[in-house]
Amino acid sequence: MTMKSFPPETMVLSGNTDRETANAMMRQVLDSNPGIVSTWTIWEPNGFDGRDAEYANTHAHDATGRFVPYWIQDGKGGHSTAAIVDYDKENYYLLPKRTGKIAMQEPYVYNYGGREILQTAVTVPIIVNGKFLGVAGVSVPLSSLQKMVEDISIYETGYASLGHLRG
Repeated sequence: MTMKSFPPETMVLSGNTDRETANAMMRQVLDSNPGIVSTWTIWEPNGFDGRDAEYANTHAHDATGRFVPYWIQDGKGGHSTAAIVDYDKENYYLLPKRTGKIAMQEPYVYNYGGREILQTAVTVPIIVNGKFLGVAGVSVPLSSLQKMVEDISIYETGYASLGHLRG
């Protein structure tokens, strides 16, 4: 399962907006993709199911009950989940919200239970009937991206490389 097979828009359009089901899907994406270290989704107030007040101050929700679960690999074959914090100040949320387009973040170091990992975040806007409802995203170590690029073969002698505008 990939984030593409977890279409939040479809959940909203079909009326199947069960938070437990959405969490199970994100956990499955994380479990079935060893190259991903975290998955998350951040919804606008009442954007997922209109029931934020019922979830105020509960696990993986913020104080208002917004659906903001963050699934993280623990480095030991398991995972944990928490509410994302300070998302309203970060480009992984603000950029797709502002542009309505997929966003890939500048590489950054994140600490996963004592393991520092150089990674990037890829975030997809969730737009239903022209309205921005939130984002879904994954964090991918640059080492995983490099491996994917190394496995690309272009004709007989071509190759791909991973680069960055700033070197």
